[in-house]
Amino acid sequence: MDLAIAGLVALFVWWLATGVVMFAAWQSDRWQKWLMVVFTIGALAGCAGLYASAGMQSVTGTYLGFGSALAVWAWLEATFLFGLITGPRHSRCPGGARGLQRFRLAFLAVRDHELALLAGGAVVTLLVAGGDNHAGLWTYLLLWGMRLSAKLNIFMGAPRAASVLIPKRLRYLTSYFRTDRISWLLPVTIIVSIYPLWALMSLALGEADAHRAVAFMLLTTFMALAVLEHIFLVLPVSDEQLWLWAARDRAAPEPARDTADCGGGEEGRSPAHRTPARTAPGETRAKNTPHKRGTSSWT
Repeated sequence: MDLAIAGLVALFVWWLATGVVMFAAWQSDRWQKWLMVVFTIGALAGCAGLYASAGMQSVTGTYLGFGSALAVWAWLEATFLFGLITGPRHSRCPGGARGLQRFRLAFLAVRDHELALLAGGAVVTLLVAGGDNHAGLWTYLLLWGMRLSAKLNIFMGAPRAASVLIPKRLRYLTSYFRTDRISWLLPVTIIVSIYPLWALMSLALGEADAHRAVAFMLLTTFMALAVLEHIFLVLPVSDEQLWLWAARDRAAPEPARDTADCGGGEEGRSPAHRTPARTAPGETRAKNTPHKRGTSSWT
């Protein structure tokens, strides 16, 4: 029963936390400073919770560490989606950029946030280092690893990389997405991820200590969701429908993509020969819309 509850809790928290951060990101600029205060208070409470949970070898301590890590992660996500911590580059990918040049430009667009995630991992590690309960640390590391994997796969080639739910202030980032092909990395990532998913499930089912079993089940559920999100990057269906309530009446179609943008693989093709983009709820589809398919878990 404890494992079933843990799985349901992880599923609900994943859906709700992603939606809350997304909803906040779509608010007007005048609200963002107040929302950032809320997220900052939550992150500070999360740091305190991580420190307290490190010494709690109980189911309560496991949930506290898990939730506290998510509070820290939510703050980092908010700083990115609010445009506060992104990178030194704030423009679309220029024409002709390929290979290492394209990777360098894409990295500059998100560099500061990647460094913030690294610093966040260091802080979480220090907070739990003195105790035996590391549920919060493992939660953070799992989120970090699978987020990095998603970013790399979207950069290299994922035909269903979502853009509809990305806030307008960050819409330039979609020019670094490659949606004209499936890269070799994506199927490899999905296949390789099956082993840690199976290992976590085995640990959850075989663990005698209740608090450790719950911790492994929480991680198993998050790992399964991460793998599912990678699969959604390929399938002709999308998980974005789960969070349209968070961006309803705000999500706008992707601005027309310049044929000079890098990574799309559509240079030289007329707009009439491109695949129409998906539209946001309540909006009409324009004729001859340039190709741009519009996730998540960026949370």
